[in-house]
Amino acid sequence: MIDLFHFSFLYLYLLTSQKHLRMNGRIMNGEPMNYSELQKKYGGGFVAFLNGEVVAHGKTFSDVLDEAKKKGILEDENLIFDFIEEEGAVCVYRVPQL
Repeated sequence: MIDLFHFSFLYLYLLTSQKHLRMNGRIMNGEPMNYSELQKKYGGGFVAFLNGEVVAHGKTFSDVLDEAKKKGILEDENLIFDFIEEEGAVCVYRVPQL
């Protein structure tokens, strides 16, 4: 379970990040990403993508952040954090009007 501090940080990051917007057409290893495969492998957890590849993953955002720090990739401008919904999850998104 993610604590309120990390959830707030992640939420603000995702709302303000242009990098997150580029994830809509997710590409992984030169191929379009199969989100259901990501759900099977990482569902209910957080991942970090770098140049279309999963480079860190964990159940909490803190775990992924720590792993990215250890790998020395935290400052890379192409690093993208995301939460992968569990298999079978129903997600409803509200898109703000511009």
